[in-house]
Amino acid sequence: MDKSIIDLLIVSLPGVSQQVLKSTFTSRMDIHIVGVASGGLSAVRVMDKHQPNMVVIDSNMPETETSELIRTIKNRYSHTCALVLAETTQQLNLAVKLGADFALRAYELPSRLDGLLVMLSNSKIKSIENQKE
Repeated sequence: MDKSIIDLLIVSLPGVSQQVLKSTFTSRMDIHIVGVASGGLSAVRVMDKHQPNMVVIDSNMPETETSELIRTIKNRYSHTCALVLAETTQQLNLAVKLGADFALRAYELPSRLDGLLVMLSNSKIKSIENQKE
């Protein structure tokens, strides 16, 4: 099976969590990290420049910044998938309410990443096919 490369942006405050996310995604051949942003404003700059397929928003980001970033992704970058990693049920519910494509507990990422990437890759292929029509 031919896998597409996923262009990924990580949005996480500097620290251990950001390093773990970078390590998790760097080890994969099907992911290209286009940037690591420590806030919503820097994330938007990276999205403008690189047009990533997926943005991973860490639960360590302030709630208001996460909310605004999800809204921005949905309004300005409709081709970009927003994945929110949450620690609490409240964070999960808010992410879904705001329109995140995926929201899951941060500890679930390693076990669910392959499935998420398959879904994203399939939607990316469908998007390209629709543009050709």
